[in-house]
Amino acid sequence: MDIFVVHGYQASPGEHWFPWLTSRFPSPQDSVTVLELPTPNEPTTAGWIAALQESIGRPSAGTVIVAHSLGCIAALRFLASLDPGWSLGGLILVAGFAEPLDSLPLLDSFTTGNEFVDRLEISHCTVIGSDNDPVVTPALTASLADRLGGRLVIVPGGGHFGSDDGYLTFPEVEAELVGLATTAVRD
Repeated sequence: MDIFVVHGYQASPGEHWFPWLTSRFPSPQDSVTVLELPTPNEPTTAGWIAALQESIGRPSAGTVIVAHSLGCIAALRFLASLDPGWSLGGLILVAGFAEPLDSLPLLDSFTTGNEFVDRLEISHCTVIGSDNDPVVTPALTASLADRLGGRLVIVPGGGHFGSDDGYLTFPEVEAELVGLATTAVRD
């Protein structure tokens, strides 16, 4: 599997659980790339989509995208920007949203015109949320899972799944990736 991790607002590849996840898949057949997106403190939709296009290219059945927070809607916008015929081995969205966040109007450009979310067809999609996320309300994460037809996993007390919430490891994401690898072997 080629696993691409898309970080969120004000984040970078060396933060949160991203380095740990990279260390969990060291084999030659599995690679983890944590993308470094431009201007994470002042993100632009165009800049982030261009970075995803350059880094991921055209995904295939061996491609898995793991995204966190703002990285989720950026990853979805990237997928929607592709010409038809692409495939994806799996999509794991952590603390994702597709609606504006009242507390962060700076990010509205990512969620404006979000109708494309309802048209995306992704076979293996899991959305992981928390019951006490202070940034992305649980209802927004549940709505995203519903719109994508994805499986919703709620982690009690997970907060926003950042290092401030104690998330330097993330066994739930690892388990999802292992499950996707097992599915790929069977398919």
